[in-house]
Amino acid sequence: MCECRTVGDFFACADNFSDIIKTNNAMKYKFPSYFIEDSPCEDSYPKFNYGEFYYVCNECGQTWYFECIPEEYPSPIFGIKLPNINTNIRDNEINAIKQFLIVLAHEGFSKNKCSHMFCSNYALNGLEVCLNHLGFGYNAG
Repeated sequence: MCECRTVGDFFACADNFSDIIKTNNAMKYKFPSYFIEDSPCEDSYPKFNYGEFYYVCNECGQTWYFECIPEEYPSPIFGIKLPNINTNIRDNEINAIKQFLIVLAHEGFSKNKCSHMFCSNYALNGLEVCLNHLGFGYNAG
């Protein structure tokens, strides 16, 4: 059943997102508009695939940027609503949204600096590293 209209402009599936960034699952209760249980779209064009990113919900026509989990039956774990099928989202926009979700999941920054040598950024709450050193392959700041 489609829930595209009830979800905000972007989301992460809480269970899978917490596996990626190693937080507890409390974020889905504290921030339910950003961290959801399941994808809002069950049937899409094209069919969910780890290598595809742009989708249209077959039920309501909402266009999405989805990143899917690489399993036998891929499903979205991260999504951004798009205004129409011709919209391409830039990597820096995607990374900015992921960074926002990561900071939110950790409930902000700690008072401690990042543990990497010569880094002057503050570490994420509950971690000893900053966004730049989480290991996602992009520069967060």
